[in-house]
Amino acid sequence: MLEHNNYSEEAIYGWVCCCHNLADLYQRQGQLSLALHSLLETYERITNLVQDDLDGLNTTALNATRITFRALVEFQQSFPETNSCMCQQSRSNALKH
Repeated sequence: MLEHNNYSEEAIYGWVCCCHNLADLYQRQGQLSLALHSLLETYERITNLVQDDLDGLNTTALNATRITFRALVEFQQSFPETNSCMCQQSRSNALKH
């Protein structure tokens, strides 16, 4: 997991890459809900980084958000049956905050 005190451009991109790879692995295993959860969790964490407005890393966090959003859109297009799962997970994540 990405730790607050270890933020750097390399750490952010490396963490996003790992999460996307994990989602891809789940997808290949047919575990679509886990793949979706991995992407949504990544998107939520990176979005929080953008909102935290860390010194010098806001552009990196915005780019990582864009990359993860693109992955979510591609996932949704490939697996439209997961749309209801995506809405449910998004609502439950919103309720946590």
